Amino acid sequence: MPTGELYCKPCWRERFALRAVTIPVAGPVDGNWDDLRKALEVEWRAATRLANRLVTELASLDPAAQRKAGDEKIPSFKLPYLYPKARAWEPSLGTAATVAVLNTVGAKYNADRYDVWWRASKSLPNFQYPMPLPIGAANVKIDWLSDTERVPVLTLRLNGERFKLRLRGGPDFRRQTEAVAKCIAGAAVLGEIAIYRKTAFGSHRPGALAKAPGGGKGFQTTIMVKLPMWLPKNLSVKGDRVLELFTGGETSFLRAVLNGREDWVLHGDHVKGWIAENDRRLQSFSDDQKYEVRVRAKDRNGINGRRKSVCKRFQDRMSDFLHQTTRQIVGYAERQEVAAVVFDATPGQDYFPHFPWFQFLGLLAQKLDEKGIPFTKRVDVVEDAA
Repeated sequence: MPTGELYCKPCWRERFALRAVTIPVAGPVDGNWDDLRKALEVEWRAATRLANRLVTELASLDPAAQRKAGDEKIPSFKLPYLYPKARAWEPSLGTAATVAVLNTVGAKYNADRYDVWWRASKSLPNFQYPMPLPIGAANVKIDWLSDTERVPVLTLRLNGERFKLRLRGGPDFRRQTEAVAKCIAGAAVLGEIAIYRKTAFGSHRPGALAKAPGGGKGFQTTIMVKLPMWLPKNLSVKGDRVLELFTGGETSFLRAVLNGREDWVLHGDHVKGWIAENDRRLQSFSDDQKYEVRVRAKDRNGINGRRKSVCKRFQDRMSDFLHQTTRQIVGYAERQEVAAVVFDATPGQDYFPHFPWFQFLGLLAQKLDEKGIPFTKRVDVVEDAA
């Protein structure tokens, strides 16, 4: 525990918030990129194979899979002890990684089994390569590179070898570094981490060169580390003022009103251009795949690949905008020492043609919760499915 005390579950959740920070790997401290890539590929392959085999094994043992016409209630299912089988199936996977995969697959299967076997609204979970490699917190160590260089370094074992991974730092990762600093100081509790990769667009930094299943043109990826941790909430007493957020209609994205005075406006014209350009490009892809054009299957694969790349880049842009905007709002609310934040959406007054309001409001609520500021919604926005 961060303070050396015992907490009940409600008290723990009242004082700490579960958040995850994601940081790219800058490189191995001892060793080279080739050794790191090979070790990760071995672990990713073994973890993905094991996860899918565990799903099949759990499905064969689950009594709910043999549902009969007269059954009205799904039978209970206690996860079996599959560690010996898992070690025999994938001996190359480390013990810590094997236990982490068992826990991940078990939790996912339990969460989906009702929808899979009883409601028939889902398929069995499927893990695609490369599955994010889970590693328990007890098997990793996070510290600074040195007493003078406050660069996060993660120490762990991959494919039987010990690696020290230097994580990215600097002004671009100030928020992540602050969370890591709390974890190193003992004020936060680190959870089960995950190592995965994502596509890098125009990045000059070293990473892993990957190809689509079945071959094809290679693309550059970035190795990422996801660090879930319980962070202490800021429960200091605030004032009695309320910050009101309004949709800006045709002139702006958001307006912030404090004490009846409009103090803060966000336009976001560049985001409007992103959305329009993405809509135009997706429509172009749809036009190129009309039935009358009779595009060959080989050409369709190329178009679908470019469509996926365009969508991924747009999603990454929007994700950055959502995080930056919510951080600005929370920083302003904290600086003004407000007691609460209220969101009020005027129907039909969206500045953007469509916007991920659900994701935006979820991030805003999370960040405000970290600061101990209550958040409420007066009117829900209607999110456009487009």
